[in-house]
Amino acid sequence: MLNCFSSEKSLPEITGVGNITGRVVGYDGVLLPGVQVTTSYQGNAYQTTTASNGTFSLSINDVERGSGLNMQFAKANFENASQAALISLPNLKVDIGDVTMYVVGGTEVKVRKITGQIIDNFTYKPLADASVATIDSAGQVVIVTTNLSGKFELSSSYFALQSSFAIMAYKANYITRTDIVAVITAEDNPIKNNPFRLYQKFGSVYGYVTSYGFATSTPAPPPPNAPNAGTLGYLNDVSATLTTSNNQVITCKSGGPYDPEPLAPNKFCPDMDDNFITPSAGLNGGGFKIKDTFLLLGNRYPVTLSKTNANCTARAAGARDCYRPKTQYVDVLLTGNNAISGGGTIELQWDAWISGSVTVQDPSTGAAIKPHTFCTGLWSSYLTCAGANVTVKLYDSSNKYITQTITDGAGAYRLESSQIIHDQTYKLTFEATGAYSRLIGYTDSAHPQAPSPPLILQSPVPVTITIAGQNSPAVNPTLMTALPPPSHCVKGTVTDYWSTLPVSGATVAVFDGGWRTATTDALGQFVVNGVFTNPAVDSYPVQISQTGYTGENDIYVQKFSFTHNTTLVACPAAAFDLDSNAVGACNATGAGPTGGTNCATKLVLHPIGVYASINGGSKYFKNQTKQTYEKFLTEKAGLTISSRTGDLQLTSSSPQKTYDYDGIYLHFDDTPKVLPNVPEGRWSNHVPINPSSSSPVVNGVLTEGIMGDSRITPWELKTYVYYHFYASVLGSYTIETTGTTDTYMTLIAQTGSNLGNNDDGGSGSNASMTVNLLPGWYYVKISSKNDNIFGFFDVNVTGPSQDETGYASMLSPIGPSYQLNGGLASYGTNCTAGNGNMVVSWYDAVGHLLYIAAPGENGGCSATGTIEKHGPIGDIIRGRFDGSLRPVAPSGANATVASGTFKGYFNIIRTE
Repeated sequence: MLNCFSSEKSLPEITGVGNITGRVVGYDGVLLPGVQVTTSYQGNAYQTTTASNGTFSLSINDVERGSGLNMQFAKANFENASQAALISLPNLKVDIGDVTMYVVGGTEVKVRKITGQIIDNFTYKPLADASVATIDSAGQVVIVTTNLSGKFELSSSYFALQSSFAIMAYKANYITRTDIVAVITAEDNPIKNNPFRLYQKFGSVYGYVTSYGFATSTPAPPPPNAPNAGTLGYLNDVSATLTTSNNQVITCKSGGPYDPEPLAPNKFCPDMDDNFITPSAGLNGGGFKIKDTFLLLGNRYPVTLSKTNANCTARAAGARDCYRPKTQYVDVLLTGNNAISGGGTIELQWDAWISGSVTVQDPSTGAAIKPHTFCTGLWSSYLTCAGANVTVKLYDSSNKYITQTITDGAGAYRLESSQIIHDQTYKLTFEATGAYSRLIGYTDSAHPQAPSPPLILQSPVPVTITIAGQNSPAVNPTLMTALPPPSHCVKGTVTDYWSTLPVSGATVAVFDGGWRTATTDALGQFVVNGVFTNPAVDSYPVQISQTGYTGENDIYVQKFSFTHNTTLVACPAAAFDLDSNAVGACNATGAGPTGGTNCATKLVLHPIGVYASINGGSKYFKNQTKQTYEKFLTEKAGLTISSRTGDLQLTSSSPQKTYDYDGIYLHFDDTPKVLPNVPEGRWSNHVPINPSSSSPVVNGVLTEGIMGDSRITPWELKTYVYYHFYASVLGSYTIETTGTTDTYMTLIAQTGSNLGNNDDGGSGSNASMTVNLLPGWYYVKISSKNDNIFGFFDVNVTGPSQDETGYASMLSPIGPSYQLNGGLASYGTNCTAGNGNMVVSWYDAVGHLLYIAAPGENGGCSATGTIEKHGPIGDIIRGRFDGSLRPVAPSGANATVASGTFKGYFNIIRTE
């Protein structure tokens, strides 16, 4: 039995019915009928007999392209003959031509040889102990093994002259080959294309690890094909870890130590000498390679790169040489060296953090208040203890917020973020109840309420990242000045926007140079003590926050400012009442009071979820809230919001119906509107701009073009993929792919015009484009560099922060039923066929009935709704709805979603 093997890696695997034809003639060219023709394939015997004109045709079931078969020819009074048949064409047909047979005694019977040599395709070294076999003209199996030089000799008395033989070669962990042919023309007959190679069933993984700045080892020149040559320093002693296909965890280190080849048992880290020219990159060059027989071809393996030490792990003072772990992947597509994704060269980011401490000083003397006395005496009633509970926020040099933390009981803090990178300068702000804050936009100056001495340290503190480990700010410990004792107070009541009920447990903070805080009681009421003596416009910012709520415009907090134009007396005799004080004024934007009104309309928090009063009862759909853009009932793509009153319980211990919950669905057509001028008239895949953990990058795969095989058209196989994104603001955008696939990119505007192409503008062989774009839709076509490239990739789009106001054109569906009222996107629907652009559906878990209002439904139904906010990813989508929903049942009363105060309400955080 001879198995199939493709000698050319580019040949696709094709299996089907094969056909072998030929003609048998005598030594004098006379046609020979009645010759028995036999062969075998995968344990099955096949035979036929030549026709009167000496021709034959033999069909082989389930044969694979690339298979070699030995054909035997027998006829009375003739010596047996053999001929090799190699099936290599896509149609699985082969004509072996004329086969010559000699009469018995017509040739001298001699022992003849077939010789050759086998080499390893990976190392190009001779391959010893490989088995080589064939079947001679008598049907006998002849088998030998290669010597240390990889050479072999097959001998038989039945290698008839002018016969040809298919040779099979195999060895453990190598792909068997049956496509080698030898023609008998003399006593010693070398195989065709000698020597030939055996291909391993596995490959090796390699990569280079680099770090900007201060690497452990002396930076060395990169290899010739490394990106950014001359700017990257190689990083040694990085652990590269992966799990093989037999679940063995292997770790090799960059820069060695390397294991000599051939690898001994349980050794997996060969040196980097083959094909890498490491001497030119230094002795070690920051490279690693992992080789194992279970790194199987056609598989993807995650590779985790890590470099740390005990001080880094413990976050010890003075820790150095710390790096953040990074997981890449590698597609093992070659029997040789397979580069890790990212072009083979990976940069490890510094594991840098910022740590320091806070000291609070007495405002009258400037002396530091020591931690152990900070909670006693004069300051105990309103000042935090020992610098504890100080909010420390981190901003970049452009004042963009990154992260924050709170100091511990000793005033110490530590800030960590993947956005903390080498050689960058950041800003630290400090906020604490009872102390003057140090904030962005402030400088060291006197605050209007500052007692003597007037100089109050308020400016943010700079810190530059110079170490791959612990970094401290320029001013450490950082000084904060205690606020003076309070003399006045402000009060109010925080309510829920939808229910209008009080919100208890909310944190209310008022700023008078520093934050003064209070927590709302069971009635939603609060009193904040402070020094509110300045009647200037919008002197006192207010922030209100509570878990499960957003602000009016901010997803974390409700913000506004208030002022007063009256003389305040000492608290508590006359607290300034934000609920009802007729002379108070507030403003949400800081532009100044509108005059004569109070701040009660701003003392609200917006609950996250979907809320409605249905048939007189309140429903709170706060669980498993999801937002998508899809087709729902109306067959128009639009915003769909779904939510439950409780989390669905998936358990086998109790019946599922025990955990049934009410559910609601809201659908607004054409948000976004139908994409304009979609290339080729097909929908594409959406890509979020500035992806986050909730809206990650989009992945894709390219299929092999099979050298332009015509079957990809009827099978609708595409050698490219389309993506789309919406740019809501003018600015510079970067569209790129990542991965090991060689991609080619085309950018298309919504008008259909081609905005450019790119081949290798990104890392490695990835495509990347950076272009200035106007607001609107854009399409990205990702294809391979040629028809023979295939594999996985990710698509990423980054650009300026997206602006809610920039979505106006995206939220402009075509149709007379859509309108804008006061900046709100308005929708409506009823049961008339085709009338409306909205769907409201409610599932009643108690009555187990479904109610719906949608265009084309039978029976009376109606619904109206508005979208008040439609922010970018990570921002707020908010609106209101009401209506009459008919039951999806033979009979029954409609369900009513109340209008007015308890009109249906949704307020969710946008993800995609």
